[in-house]
Amino acid sequence: MKSFLLNKYFEHKEIINNFFWRSLQIFGKQGVNFVIFLICAKLLNIYDFGVYNYILTVIFFLALFGDFGISTSVSKYVAEYSVSKKEKVNFVLFNVILIIAFFSVLVGVLIILFGKYFFGNNFIYIIYSLPLLLFFPLTSVLDGYYRGLNNFKKLSLVYLISSLFLVVVAFFITKKFGLLGAILSQNIYYIILSIVLFASIKKIKISLNREIIKEISRYAALSGIISVSYFLYSRFDILILEKFNLVKEIGYYEMINKVILLATLPFLILANVVAPIISNHFVKNNWTKIYTKFKKYFAYSFFASSLTAVIIFIFFPILLKEYLPNFYNNELLTLLNYLLIVFVFQKIADVIGNGFIFYTGHVKMNMILMLIFGVLNIFLSYYFISKYGFIGIGYSKIFSITIYSFTLIIVYVKLLQYKMNNAVNRSE
Repeated sequence: MKSFLLNKYFEHKEIINNFFWRSLQIFGKQGVNFVIFLICAKLLNIYDFGVYNYILTVIFFLALFGDFGISTSVSKYVAEYSVSKKEKVNFVLFNVILIIAFFSVLVGVLIILFGKYFFGNNFIYIIYSLPLLLFFPLTSVLDGYYRGLNNFKKLSLVYLISSLFLVVVAFFITKKFGLLGAILSQNIYYIILSIVLFASIKKIKISLNREIIKEISRYAALSGIISVSYFLYSRFDILILEKFNLVKEIGYYEMINKVILLATLPFLILANVVAPIISNHFVKNNWTKIYTKFKKYFAYSFFASSLTAVIIFIFFPILLKEYLPNFYNNELLTLLNYLLIVFVFQKIADVIGNGFIFYTGHVKMNMILMLIFGVLNIFLSYYFISKYGFIGIGYSKIFSITIYSFTLIIVYVKLLQYKMNNAVNRSE
């Protein structure tokens, strides 16, 4: 048995090592971000904490238009170039940074010109966070570059060291300068992370290459639409809460979101594990095995998400009451219960989407559904929040995300059955 396991390890050593370092990076980064989130929750008053989360939501949404799927595209094309067109690899970063810089500066100029009208009293904090428009998408692109080269170990170590440094910086700056310090600490983190990642790259060719720009931009467009669509049904509620002056409630909502985000990570890892298997069966046109795997991982996801929801339901209120009593209230706990119902079905859809749909050539289907239900979530959130206040988020999520998850699963099952029947008919 030991010999068998050792043989399997050495057979798949590169994949296992890459998976380990990528998992360490994801858990380390999100874990540190959660610690910083708790530091801000502890040091800021509830209103300022709500403003802090609103500012970051706005700026990270606007930063999506600087990246707009380019980081994902960079990972794909760097991986391809490193195999078949190695001479192109060193030209990628310069050309991609040109794209990001152009759109980031454009968004920044528009904010400076018209931001006062949209953001009112929060405009000054938006101005302080403007560096994130460039450095947040830049770190995503550099992340994609390292992933494309399978340099997961260096990437993980850079993130871990930078993230631990940020914890110290965030504590002292937030303690001294309050809300402004919390925002500035985010600037410091992404600037330092960008510099370290950039400095660790050995060769960068400074030359305009229209072919690379065209290839990367074409693929990035699809990924960018998916990113924006995901934001619409997962984060847009925060912007609506601010419009109804429910600023403290933004902090409550984000407290739930951060816990759910941590609970989501194992499901993303599960999707990463199943993806290469599904990709292999897809290449072989083996739809029967894909359908069998689908049913298997659907059951795994349902069981794991249900168990995770129960654990959060039991322990989160206890920990919240003990360590952050200012956030412990009936509204937050009621919304938590609604979102845990959504969590169960959303995690199943996440595993199916990231582990199956993308790798069987149906990513456009997912994009269309996500866009439709993302827009639906905006209207539902506005209506329910205006009618029921903070708790209206729970109603809109149950409608939009749960129905999206069911629709995605049902449509994909029908597609798999159709493909499977076609494959059987051809063999006959």
